[in-house]
Amino acid sequence: MKLLFEKKDPQTITVRISHEDEIKDFDYITMLKGLLDYGSLDDPELTGDFSEGEKISINSMVKQLNDCVLAKDGHIESDGNLDEDNIKPVTNV
Repeated sequence: MKLLFEKKDPQTITVRISHEDEIKDFDYITMLKGLLDYGSLDDPELTGDFSEGEKISINSMVKQLNDCVLAKDGHIESDGNLDEDNIKPVTNV
């Protein structure tokens, strides 16, 4: 699975998700499910006139997303601290 970035003009970047010859409009839930299902995102595909800074930023974001999910013994696990004993309910202030 990979993210497709298209820059049509200086103010508009469109993001889509590509997986197994299927391209969908981007949404976070689909991306996160795919990340958990497949363990990582492929290198992003950039179309259009991206600056070097934009390219670096997009590649860095994909790397950070991939670093959040670790494959251990064939199982995907979150890299975050999700100790259920330490989870406290949110209270309104």
